Amino acid sequence: MERRALLKLGLATGGWVLAPQSASAAPLPRELLRQSSRLGAALPWVELAQFPTPVQELPALARALGVGRLFVKRDDRAGAVYGGSKVRKLELLIGAAEAAGHTTLVASGGVGSNQTLSTAFYARLRGLSARLYLLPERPSAAAREHLLAQAELGAEQHLVGSDAQVERAVRRAKDAPYVIALGGSSPLGNVGFVEAGLELAAQVRAGMLPEPAVIYLPLGTGGSAVGLALGLARARLRSKLVAVRTASQRFGTPAGLRRALGATSRLVHELEPSFPLTDKSAALEVREGFVGRGYAEPTASGRRALALAREHAALELDTTYSAKTMAALAASAKTHASESVLFWLTFDARRVSTGRMQAADLPRELRGYTRVAREH
Repeated sequence: MERRALLKLGLATGGWVLAPQSASAAPLPRELLRQSSRLGAALPWVELAQFPTPVQELPALARALGVGRLFVKRDDRAGAVYGGSKVRKLELLIGAAEAAGHTTLVASGGVGSNQTLSTAFYARLRGLSARLYLLPERPSAAAREHLLAQAELGAEQHLVGSDAQVERAVRRAKDAPYVIALGGSSPLGNVGFVEAGLELAAQVRAGMLPEPAVIYLPLGTGGSAVGLALGLARARLRSKLVAVRTASQRFGTPAGLRRALGATSRLVHELEPSFPLTDKSAALEVREGFVGRGYAEPTASGRRALALAREHAALELDTTYSAKTMAALAASAKTHASESVLFWLTFDARRVSTGRMQAADLPRELRGYTRVAREH
């Protein structure tokens, strides 16, 4: 398995710098691959991140919330420099793109999307081009920094008005790009979170934490929740998975989750027949009531949860996903007063480099998003 250069922050210039690493043929330390040599041969995995991510107990935050014991799964530190949980899916999706000979990755999301920034970052790492189609959202300092960082990484950026417009642009493309589904939520991308469930189970078996009674995870496009539910079921963990809605009701519908569960389990089952076929997971619950006015729109309960996590655990949350998920946990704390709870931190709060990029370096239609003051 070839290991490419790792992107590191250039402290002198403020830009991205390529730091070469030696080649290695060592197998990926992934639980799914340990369990099946067939999957190891068939899945197009590339090594982008540091797994397993650590688990940390948060006793002060547990007391502040009123839960029995609280642990956090630190996916915010999955990437050496940046990426959060997005890297779990990208390891497979970029692997598939490279295996098929694609040289351009296409990703879409809001103008402050972590998915598009992660795609741009790891495309640059792997020597690929990134073409990003960005949907309008609430202007913010984070959106500003993401746009400038994506420009610094050499990504091509376009503001679009709808998913249909993205589909039309992809059909017209002459370079046959590899299209990453919204949020990376495709059967192949979801396998990255099947692996996450097995990874957690291995940490439980190793005594790093008790088997959680409940796990809280953000629900965006739904792929992470689907993959994690399948991984937990495969590992025979009895933990209940609460996926907290943070995006539109058009995602994570019961029918949509059922289809995604079935398609993801079929993909793995076809490669490894011992993996069970299912389109159901009794342990997966979608928690409503915390999205507020919509995607990327902060909520009062989310801001309170963000402040609690910062004060009692030194955790940095984002107002789009993780703060709303922590708010849902806080609202249900009484039901977990004697239980072990795991909070899956998907958000990487590390600042991204914008180099010397300015508004003039962006497409004209995106420049208005740079008129937001930086947050310190």
